[in-house]
Amino acid sequence: MQKFCKVSKIPGIIGAIDSTHVPIFSPGGATAEAFKSRKGFSFFNMQLICDSDLNILDCVARWPELAHDSTIFDYSRIRAHLQNNDFDGHLIEDKGSDRFVSL
Repeated sequence: MQKFCKVSKIPGIIGAIDSTHVPIFSPGGATAEAFKSRKGFSFFNMQLICDSDLNILDCVARWPELAHDSTIFDYSRIRAHLQNNDFDGHLIEDKGSDRFVSL
């Protein structure tokens, strides 16, 4: 939290969260279409949380490309930890997201 505060001047930040699309080979089978983008490529929608030193604290890489960022977060273990107050702090995210992460 001290390093995030030093850089951002925002106290209480324990990590930064964002999602990105990671290209994969088609998984095949009944769920293959769920991982295909509108451009015809297959992707995972990966959520990462990093600390102020860019160390990965949490990674969720199992959702199809079309899954919304908030859906991935809602089903993540990190959300449960935040709701249980297991961590003393908040996550930050980019302004492009429409979810509110600090619980």
